[in-house]
Amino acid sequence: MITSKMRLAALVSLSLLGSRAPAEAQRTALRFVPIGPQGGDVRSLARDPSDPQRVYAGTVDGILYASMNAGASWSRLEPGFPLRGASLDDILVTEKGDVFVSFWKIDGSGGGVARSVNRGASFEMIGASLEGEAVRGLARAASNPKTFVAVTRNGVFRSTDGAETFSRISPRSHNDLKMVGSVAIDPRSEDSILVGTAHLAWRTDNGGAAWRPIQQGMINDSDVMTLTLDRREPATVFATACTGIWRSRNAGASWTKVLGIPSVSRRTRAFAQDHDRPDTFYAGTTDGVYVSEDDARTFARTTTPGLVVNALVSLGAGRVLAGVEGEGMLVSTDFGRSWTPSNDGFRERLVRQIVPDEKRNRLLALTGADGPKNSALFELDRARDLWRRVELPSGREIRSIGVYENGELIAGTDDGVFQGTAQGPPWRRLSLLISGADPHPQIDDLHIRGSQVLVATDHGLFSSQDRGSTWALLRFGASRSVVTLAIASTGKVVVATALGVYAAEDGIAFKQVASVGLRGLKRLAFAPGSDSKIFAATSYGLLVSRDAGRSWFDTDTPLGRVTGLTQAENGKTIFAADADIKTVFVSQDGGSNFWPIEAAGLPSQRTFALAIEAPKRPGDPSLLIVAASGGGLLEARLEEPAATAGAKGGSLDGRP
Repeated sequence: MITSKMRLAALVSLSLLGSRAPAEAQRTALRFVPIGPQGGDVRSLARDPSDPQRVYAGTVDGILYASMNAGASWSRLEPGFPLRGASLDDILVTEKGDVFVSFWKIDGSGGGVARSVNRGASFEMIGASLEGEAVRGLARAASNPKTFVAVTRNGVFRSTDGAETFSRISPRSHNDLKMVGSVAIDPRSEDSILVGTAHLAWRTDNGGAAWRPIQQGMINDSDVMTLTLDRREPATVFATACTGIWRSRNAGASWTKVLGIPSVSRRTRAFAQDHDRPDTFYAGTTDGVYVSEDDARTFARTTTPGLVVNALVSLGAGRVLAGVEGEGMLVSTDFGRSWTPSNDGFRERLVRQIVPDEKRNRLLALTGADGPKNSALFELDRARDLWRRVELPSGREIRSIGVYENGELIAGTDDGVFQGTAQGPPWRRLSLLISGADPHPQIDDLHIRGSQVLVATDHGLFSSQDRGSTWALLRFGASRSVVTLAIASTGKVVVATALGVYAAEDGIAFKQVASVGLRGLKRLAFAPGSDSKIFAATSYGLLVSRDAGRSWFDTDTPLGRVTGLTQAENGKTIFAADADIKTVFVSQDGGSNFWPIEAAGLPSQRTFALAIEAPKRPGDPSLLIVAASGGGLLEARLEEPAATAGAKGGSLDGRP
């Protein structure tokens, strides 16, 4: 068995080989450019006090953006923040324009604090003694700009030298001063510090020598997500929690609940006081933005419902920015009364499936992986270079998208199959009957070949020979659920369950060809032009079968958790993505050998989908399209002659 450590060692060995790598691998130098779609997850926002037009935005994958026009447009800072896979939860900008970022690594390996002295163009890691700490919040003392406080999952840390070094100021054995997520420093004294934990709030007035709970009146077990001091009177404190918004007028000694936010929206992740009107407040909740214009006596929602708001910043003159999960940036120019998207240049959507539709000169991108709220389908009109959002079946998680020869769309969801038009809506749900009853299956994979539609579900394989008008249910042995399937250009179908592999020359009469399932299997894909050679992308590497699924072999590559695979029609050029090593690999010998690509302009090689788009005109190169965890969709020209053919039937979407 090839372990993760062995794969990493193999990758290092490959990088050391350098000049001894095959000529084909050495020539694979790709330059990527972002193509959208706009939007994505925003974790943090911060205004530059030295330049009111300059705003910073942090993402969940360590990408830092800047706007020079108060959020009207955005650009990714290069090289910017250096670590991919880091959630940039807090951004702090000083009067000189220096940028401090607190972060934690999404793989659980810690975090820290970084500083930029060139407005985010580059960073250095600082904060000695915070190594390995997942830093969730950072504050700077107004009374002494050299004093910083960082809060982590393990406690509270303080710096008195401009965040160069930190020391713990919360007792290591104090179990209630753990899971700390928010912090505020009283502007009148650097020693007066308030912190919010997963279990209420705490305060010290002597720099951490002694702590006391500040919880009276607050519902027990409130996860305090933000702490905001009213700039008119620092003794007035606002705390947002999973139980709502709370206000204290006596520095936290007692609390009363703020009215106006319903229970469905009580998880308030962001809170801000207006820059010009101190009696106007903004609350970012898991159900949109709420605004109060009466000094936080009452709040009313001013955005559409269902938006998860992670960050808010008031820029002055009524302009407010909201950072939203999935949807990117919203801007208001009327003190939060109305909002519009403002994502020009901000491309951070996590795409899980890429579908080139060369006949109609369009590209489809399916985003989201965990529920209806995050499912979105976007269409890029290549001729006009214009994205549009395709309306999807309401309330459904879209798991897979297919395109018929005439351009009509079919969607596999968490509740069966939906048929649409070439433009998307109107959608109609196709009935998948078993003994007269529809089981409402969850779709795991979907393939189209002409009028034939095959759908892998948790109830078996549904097969239609007439574009979904009628269906037959096929089950395989003791396993009801079908994990995935692949269709060869000849019509041969291979189906995988948890317990075995099955094949049918006609896609109807299946026979078992392997009595053991493939561990960690994600997807299958036939090699172009072959009905015997088939690849299996798994959580443990890339496997290959040369006898249509009867026997399987490791491709003997550094690939571990394979999340994307796409093949050129020549059958030789293959690109594969590995989410663990965070690298895209290429093979130019049909999968016998893989090498890391040389890539420029790719902010993250942690990739979840790949596709090759065929040339638009004779002589044009193909395009490799990558769905990266940071940067959204990007494309690179494949100038190599071996890779200039498209990938008909050879694309495999990744699944995190």
